[in-house]
Amino acid sequence: MSVSIFTECDFKTSSWAGGITKQMYIYPKSSIYKKRNFYIRISTATVENGKSTFTNLKGYDRFLMILKGEISISHDSKKLRELHAFNYDFFKGESNTISIGKCTDFNIMLKRDFYRGLIVKKVCDFPKDCNTFPGLTFGFILSGQYSIIKNDQVMETLTKGQLFLIHGETDMNIISNKDGTALLIQLNLINVPEALP
Repeated sequence: MSVSIFTECDFKTSSWAGGITKQMYIYPKSSIYKKRNFYIRISTATVENGKSTFTNLKGYDRFLMILKGEISISHDSKKLRELHAFNYDFFKGESNTISIGKCTDFNIMLKRDFYRGLIVKKVCDFPKDCNTFPGLTFGFILSGQYSIIKNDQVMETLTKGQLFLIHGETDMNIISNKDGTALLIQLNLINVPEALP
Protein backbone atom coordinates (compact mmCIF):
# COMPACT_ATOMS: atom_id res chain seq x y z
CA MET A 1 0.00 0.00 0.00
CA SER A 2 1.25 3.46 -0.84
CA VAL A 3 -0.65 6.35 0.73
CA SER A 4 0.94 9.77 1.22
CA ILE A 5 -0.73 12.71 2.96
CA PHE A 6 0.32 16.31 2.47
CA THR A 7 -0.68 19.07 4.88
CA GLU A 8 -0.20 22.81 5.16
CA CYS A 9 3.33 22.41 6.52
CA ASP A 10 4.32 20.57 3.30
CA PHE A 11 2.99 23.27 0.98
CA LYS A 12 5.14 26.04 -0.54
CA THR A 13 3.68 29.51 -1.02
CA SER A 14 5.01 32.02 -3.53
CA SER A 15 3.89 34.97 -5.65
CA TRP A 16 2.99 34.96 -9.31
CA ALA A 17 2.05 37.86 -11.58
CA GLY A 18 -1.66 37.62 -10.71
CA GLY A 19 -1.59 36.78 -7.00
CA ILE A 20 -0.40 34.02 -4.65
CA THR A 21 0.15 30.34 -5.44
CA LYS A 22 0.46 27.43 -3.02
CA GLN A 23 2.31 24.38 -4.35
CA MET A 24 0.88 21.28 -2.71
CA TYR A 25 2.67 18.58 -4.69
CA ILE A 26 5.46 18.32 -7.25
CA TYR A 27 7.01 15.24 -8.82
CA PRO A 28 9.84 14.44 -8.76
CA LYS A 29 10.23 15.83 -5.26
CA SER A 30 13.56 17.44 -6.20
CA SER A 31 11.96 19.37 -9.09
CA ILE A 32 11.99 23.15 -9.17
CA TYR A 33 8.94 24.72 -10.76
CA LYS A 34 10.84 27.65 -12.30
CA LYS A 35 13.27 25.23 -13.99
CA ARG A 36 10.36 23.38 -15.66
CA ASN A 37 11.86 20.02 -14.74
CA PHE A 38 8.75 18.54 -13.14
CA TYR A 39 6.23 15.99 -14.41
CA ILE A 40 3.30 16.72 -12.09
CA ARG A 41 2.52 19.85 -10.11
CA ILE A 42 -0.63 20.43 -8.06
CA SER A 43 -1.37 23.81 -6.56
CA THR A 44 -3.99 26.33 -5.59
CA ALA A 45 -3.73 29.98 -6.52
CA THR A 46 -5.47 33.27 -6.02
CA VAL A 47 -6.16 35.51 -8.99
CA GLU A 48 -6.20 38.95 -7.40
CA ASN A 49 -5.76 41.29 -10.36
CA GLY A 50 -8.72 42.33 -12.46
CA LYS A 51 -6.86 41.02 -15.51
CA SER A 52 -4.10 38.41 -15.38
CA THR A 53 -1.79 36.77 -17.91
CA PHE A 54 -0.99 33.15 -17.15
CA THR A 55 2.60 31.87 -17.05
CA ASN A 56 3.72 30.20 -20.27
CA LEU A 57 4.30 26.47 -19.68
CA LYS A 58 5.42 25.03 -23.01
CA GLY A 59 5.18 21.24 -23.17
CA TYR A 60 2.69 20.99 -20.31
CA ASP A 61 -1.08 20.55 -20.16
CA ARG A 62 -3.04 22.47 -17.55
CA PHE A 63 -6.23 21.73 -15.65
CA LEU A 64 -7.80 24.64 -13.78
CA MET A 65 -10.91 24.46 -11.58
CA ILE A 66 -12.48 27.44 -9.82
CA LEU A 67 -12.92 26.90 -6.08
CA LYS A 68 -14.24 30.35 -5.17
CA GLY A 69 -15.15 33.45 -7.16
CA GLU A 70 -15.42 33.63 -10.93
CA ILE A 71 -13.32 34.54 -13.93
CA SER A 72 -13.60 34.79 -17.67
CA ILE A 73 -10.75 33.01 -19.44
CA SER A 74 -9.43 33.15 -22.99
CA HIS A 75 -6.74 31.22 -24.86
CA ASP A 76 -4.93 32.64 -27.89
CA SER A 77 -7.36 35.56 -28.23
CA LYS A 78 -10.41 33.32 -28.56
CA LYS A 79 -13.79 34.21 -27.06
CA LEU A 80 -13.86 34.63 -23.29
CA ARG A 81 -15.41 31.72 -21.38
CA GLU A 82 -16.97 32.27 -17.96
CA LEU A 83 -15.93 29.96 -15.14
CA HIS A 84 -17.81 29.87 -11.83
CA ALA A 85 -17.24 27.72 -8.72
CA PHE A 86 -16.35 24.12 -9.71
CA ASN A 87 -16.33 24.91 -13.42
CA TYR A 88 -13.03 23.90 -15.03
CA ASP A 89 -10.87 24.39 -18.10
CA PHE A 90 -8.22 22.17 -19.70
CA PHE A 91 -5.68 23.85 -21.97
CA LYS A 92 -2.15 23.78 -23.34
CA GLY A 93 0.43 25.49 -21.17
CA GLU A 94 1.93 27.36 -24.13
CA SER A 95 -1.39 29.02 -24.97
CA ASN A 96 -1.53 32.77 -24.54
CA THR A 97 -4.01 32.65 -21.65
CA ILE A 98 -5.60 35.63 -19.95
CA SER A 99 -8.29 35.89 -17.31
CA ILE A 100 -10.58 38.66 -16.14
CA GLY A 101 -12.00 38.56 -12.63
CA LYS A 102 -10.91 37.33 -9.20
CA CYS A 103 -10.96 33.79 -7.81
CA THR A 104 -9.24 31.00 -5.95
CA ASP A 105 -8.45 28.09 -8.23
CA PHE A 106 -7.09 24.54 -8.19
CA ASN A 107 -4.40 23.68 -10.74
CA ILE A 108 -2.85 20.53 -12.15
CA MET A 109 0.14 20.87 -14.49
CA LEU A 110 1.22 17.75 -16.39
CA LYS A 111 4.21 17.08 -18.63
CA ARG A 112 2.54 16.20 -21.91
CA ASP A 113 4.48 12.98 -22.65
CA PHE A 114 4.09 11.65 -19.10
CA TYR A 115 0.41 10.70 -18.98
CA ARG A 116 -2.41 9.22 -21.04
CA GLY A 117 -5.47 10.59 -19.32
CA LEU A 118 -6.84 12.69 -16.49
CA ILE A 119 -10.17 12.46 -14.68
CA VAL A 120 -11.19 15.04 -12.07
CA LYS A 121 -14.41 14.75 -10.07
CA LYS A 122 -16.02 17.03 -7.52
CA VAL A 123 -17.59 14.74 -4.95
CA CYS A 124 -19.78 15.77 -2.02
CA ASP A 125 -20.20 12.29 -0.59
CA PHE A 126 -18.04 9.47 -1.91
CA PRO A 127 -20.08 6.27 -2.30
CA LYS A 128 -18.68 3.10 -0.75
CA ASP A 129 -17.83 1.72 -4.18
CA CYS A 130 -15.57 4.65 -5.08
CA ASN A 131 -12.45 2.57 -5.67
CA THR A 132 -9.03 4.00 -6.26
CA PHE A 133 -7.24 3.84 -9.60
CA PRO A 134 -4.40 1.58 -10.88
CA GLY A 135 -2.23 4.62 -11.69
CA LEU A 136 -2.34 7.55 -9.30
CA THR A 137 -5.31 8.76 -7.29
CA PHE A 138 -5.10 12.18 -5.68
CA GLY A 139 -7.70 13.74 -3.42
CA PHE A 140 -7.99 17.28 -2.11
CA ILE A 141 -10.32 17.79 0.85
CA LEU A 142 -12.22 21.07 0.62
CA SER A 143 -14.49 20.51 3.63
CA GLY A 144 -15.65 17.77 5.96
CA GLN A 145 -13.79 14.59 6.80
CA TYR A 146 -12.97 11.51 4.70
CA SER A 147 -11.56 8.05 5.36
CA ILE A 148 -9.45 5.78 3.19
CA ILE A 149 -10.62 2.21 3.83
CA LYS A 150 -9.06 -1.12 2.89
CA ASN A 151 -10.47 -4.52 3.86
CA ASP A 152 -13.06 -2.78 6.07
CA GLN A 153 -10.33 -1.05 8.08
CA VAL A 154 -9.74 2.70 8.21
CA MET A 155 -6.20 3.29 6.96
CA GLU A 156 -6.20 7.11 7.08
CA THR A 157 -8.53 9.92 8.11
CA LEU A 158 -8.38 13.16 6.16
CA THR A 159 -9.61 16.66 6.94
CA LYS A 160 -10.04 20.02 5.23
CA GLY A 161 -7.01 21.33 3.37
CA GLN A 162 -5.20 18.00 3.08
CA LEU A 163 -4.02 16.46 -0.18
CA PHE A 164 -3.52 12.70 -0.42
CA LEU A 165 -1.90 10.42 -2.97
CA ILE A 166 -2.62 6.72 -3.46
CA HIS A 167 -0.22 4.90 -5.78
CA GLY A 168 -1.08 1.68 -7.57
CA GLU A 169 -3.88 0.48 -5.28
CA THR A 170 -7.24 -0.60 -6.68
CA ASP A 171 -8.94 -2.11 -3.63
CA MET A 172 -9.33 0.96 -1.41
CA ASN A 173 -12.51 2.95 -0.85
CA ILE A 174 -12.81 6.62 -0.05
CA ILE A 175 -15.78 7.50 2.17
CA SER A 176 -17.11 10.75 3.57
CA ASN A 177 -17.53 10.67 7.36
CA LYS A 178 -19.35 13.99 7.49
CA ASP A 179 -20.95 16.31 4.98
CA GLY A 180 -18.05 17.52 2.92
CA THR A 181 -16.63 18.33 -0.47
CA ALA A 182 -13.53 16.90 -2.08
CA LEU A 183 -11.88 16.64 -5.48
CA LEU A 184 -10.80 13.22 -6.73
CA ILE A 185 -8.08 13.19 -9.39
CA GLN A 186 -7.19 10.03 -11.31
CA LEU A 187 -4.09 9.99 -13.52
CA ASN A 188 -3.33 7.32 -16.09
CA LEU A 189 0.43 7.51 -16.56
CA ILE A 190 2.46 6.23 -19.51
CA ASN A 191 5.15 4.89 -17.19
CA VAL A 192 4.13 4.66 -13.55
CA PRO A 193 7.17 5.48 -11.40
CA GLU A 194 8.04 2.86 -8.81
CA ALA A 195 8.99 5.42 -6.18
CA LEU A 196 6.43 8.02 -5.21
CA PRO A 197 5.74 10.60 -3.94
